[in-house]
Amino acid sequence: SVDDVLNRGEVHGNFGMDMQYYQVDSLIGANTTPNEDVLMNGFANFIYTNGNFSAGFRYESYLNALQGFPEKYKGNGIGYRFASYTNDDMTVTVGNYYEQFGNGLIFRSYEERGLGYDNAMDGIRVNYKLREGLNVKGIIGTQRLYFEQGEGILRGIDGELMVNDFFGGSLKDSKTKLTLGGSFISKYQADQSSQYNLPENAGAYSGR
Repeated sequence: SVDDVLNRGEVHGNFGMDMQYYQVDSLIGANTTPNEDVLMNGFANFIYTNGNFSAGFRYESYLNALQGFPEKYKGNGIGYRFASYTNDDMTVTVGNYYEQFGNGLIFRSYEERGLGYDNAMDGIRVNYKLREGLNVKGIIGTQRLYFEQGEGILRGIDGELMVNDFFGGSLKDSKTKLTLGGSFISKYQADQSSQYNLPENAGAYSGR
C-alpha cells in the first residue's frame, strides 16, 4: 500500500564534487592550462530500500572532466541505476551491478572513482543459495564504456562450496576452513573486421 511505501521505505545517499582551477606554474613545469579555467567532476547517489526491495541511481556530472581523467566522460547523465529483490535464498538484480568471480581472475566489474574507471555491468544478476554452504551466481549483460555500453555481451556462472558449512557436523567447528570454487565466463562480440577472422565467442574458466 501507499502507507507501506512511505512508512517502511528509507532513502539514503551521498554526493561529492571535485573542482579545480588551473593556472600556469613554470616552477612545476605546468606551462599550459586547459581552455577552461575551471573543471569539475561530481556525482550523487540515491538509494531507496523497503523490506526486501531496493532501487537506486547515481547522477554524474563532468563539466568538463578534470585534467588526468578520460575526456570521454563529458556532460551529465545517469551513470548507474538498479533494482534488486532479496529473499532468504535468492537475490535478483536488474540494471547495473558490480560483481567478481573469486578474486577476479577472469571477471571483475568495479568502480575506482579516483582513477576515472568504471566498468559496471548492465543486465541481470542472480545470486542463489542452493543449500547451506553452496552458493551459485549467474550474470549476463554488457559493460559500461563512459556514458555508453561496450559492444560485447558477457555471460557467466560462478559456484562456491564452503565445505565446513555444507557437510556440517564436527567440520563446522573446525579451525581449518575449506572453500572450493569454480567460474566460467563467455563474451560474445560480432566480428566486424574485414582483415581478420575473429572469434565471436571467447570463453575462460578458473578454479580456486
